Parts: sequence; C-alpha cells; structure tokens
Amino acid sequence: MANPSNSDSSTFQSDAHRVAAGVDALKADISGIAHAAADSARSGGAELRQHAHQAVDQAKQKLAHAGEVVHEKLDSAKETAVDASDALKGVISRNPISSIAVAAGVGILIGLVVSRNRS
Repeated sequence: MANPSNSDSSTFQSDAHRVAAGVDALKADISGIAHAAADSARSGGAELRQHAHQAVDQAKQKLAHAGEVVHEKLDSAKETAVDASDALKGVISRNPISSIAVAAGVGILIGLVVSRNRS
C-alpha cells in the first residue's frame, strides 16, 4: 500500500508550486497594468498640455481681434468728435451773436443749478 503522507506531501508541493506560479503571473500582470497606466497618464498629460496651448493660442487671437475692434471704434469716435467740433465751429462762425447768447444762457442755468445745490 502506498504511503498516504508522501502522496499528500507531493500534491501539496505541486499545489504550492502552481499557486506560486499563479502569484508570479499575477505580479507580472499587475506590473504590466501599472506600466500601461503610467504610459497613459504621460500621454494624457502631453495631450492635456497640447489642448491647453491651443486654448491659450485661441484666446490670444481673440484678444488681438478684440483689441483691433476697440482701436477701430476709438478711431471712429475720434473722427466723430472732430466732425462735431468742426460743425460747432462752423455754426459759431456763421452766428456769433446767437452763439454768445446761447453760451451765456447755458452758463446762467449752470450757475443756478450749482447755487441751489449749495443751499
């Protein structure tokens, strides 16, 4: 009759080797997953940086365009102010006495408003 303890010992050792091999395989799989995750994180970081640079470039372009629009509007406002000033000068030179009377009337009104606010 075969010795049952030797058979059990041999089975146990065989099972232990299989478990050890499984653990080694599991360690290798976990290591591979960790390396793959690290690679993904690095490439994701690079992709994120690229998108951030693109967003900054787009913002710069929009800001530059907005600056151009502001300068155009400012130039247009300056031209309008110059035109209004020239038109006022023309009215004053064509009607000097009326212009003096209007200016005096406006001055009196401003004086009355200011003196009422002081009381």
